[in-house]
Amino acid sequence: FQDEYLTARNLAPLTRVNYASDLKQLQRYLVEDLGLETVDQVQSHYLQGFLVTLDRRGLRGSSRRRKVATIRAFFRFLVQQGVLPASPAEELLPPEREREERRVLSEPEYKRLMAAVQHEVRDGAILELLLQTGIRQSECAAITLDDLQLPARVSRDAGNVGSLRVHGKG
Repeated sequence: FQDEYLTARNLAPLTRVNYASDLKQLQRYLVEDLGLETVDQVQSHYLQGFLVTLDRRGLRGSSRRRKVATIRAFFRFLVQQGVLPASPAEELLPPEREREERRVLSEPEYKRLMAAVQHEVRDGAILELLLQTGIRQSECAAITLDDLQLPARVSRDAGNVGSLRVHGKG
């Protein structure tokens, strides 16, 4: 699964590590907690039980959603390889997406932060970019000069703006 499926999907290295960790956790649950010996003994309700244990441990919904994706992909792979006739994970439902309230800096917090970098032009520009656009740190770090297009001249004219190409997730 790791050598064929994950490699062929061109996933990020951290995603591959997380998928492998997810499968090791599932294996521990199935073998140590349930006493299963072979993959063909896995049933849908065992997988649901695994998700229940994750919920009881307080795992965030986003982590549990990824684990569901990992489990589905793994069992789909086993079906494609002829190891299993059908996937016990097909009916596995991921938890609902959690909507986190975004935290916005108060004006005093914003002013203190900008005051801390007032003599560092680059750092101030990075902070402004992050705070005003909401892009990820990794997206900011990946920006090159070729991604930036400055206006011909600085003015208050709404039509005279530059642009920035951001290479983001997905």
